[in-house]
Amino acid sequence: MDDTQTPKSSPTPNVRPTLVRLSTELAEAFEDYRHEKQKQQRRHVTKRELVEQSLWKLIARSESNP
Repeated sequence: MDDTQTPKSSPTPNVRPTLVRLSTELAEAFEDYRHEKQKQQRRHVTKRELVEQSLWKLIARSESNP
């Protein structure tokens, strides 16, 4: 038998479904990670915007009440 032939007891039929399952799980995990990162970034921007709004309100108040 040469190297190009696969033996009859080849695990290939079992490997393919496992690879498909693992790649699906990896894709789902990456999607969850990406979603969490986007949520964190949105939350960070929201906090920053709130701080900026509060600072502008303080500045406006201090300018109107010297």
